[in-house]
Amino acid sequence: MSAQFDDFNEQPIDLSPFDEDYARAGVRAPESAGDAIPDGSYDVRIEEARLSRTPRTNNPMIVWRLRILGPTHEGASLVKTRVITHKTLGFLKEDLELLGIHIERISDLDHHLGSSVGRELRVFKKVGSTGWTDVYFSRPNSRGAAANGGALPGEHDQPAYAGLDDNLPF
Repeated sequence: MSAQFDDFNEQPIDLSPFDEDYARAGVRAPESAGDAIPDGSYDVRIEEARLSRTPRTNNPMIVWRLRILGPTHEGASLVKTRVITHKTLGFLKEDLELLGIHIERISDLDHHLGSSVGRELRVFKKVGSTGWTDVYFSRPNSRGAAANGGALPGEHDQPAYAGLDDNLPF
């Protein structure tokens, strides 16, 4: 299955009913750059990001169109959708934080969503038992860090000596 990019309703999407729950939504700590990435991981660049609605329930959702950069299937595309409900706000906030979108109110999202276009990151693609393809944002990739100022989030939080082998016997 894939998401359709045709809007069924051209009316503006009011996200203000989610503001309070979004403010309370927690965010899990991002994976560190050294964590092993399981099979199905790809480096991608975001080509499009927009608000839309689900066809069946008419819930608001974000649709990201992703272009694969590697390590395999270079040039192919993926689509990641995030339906916006009271139950998914924590996951949405995690996605946005990973993309560098820090907003106080979810109703401001439409004004900031475009800043994710061009960003490069690592994703994990998995086909579930229902046949639906899930795409999870994992972390910025090293190519994306170089394109976006050189450092991964949290990269400078470690001391300068972290990870160095000093060959001391104790």
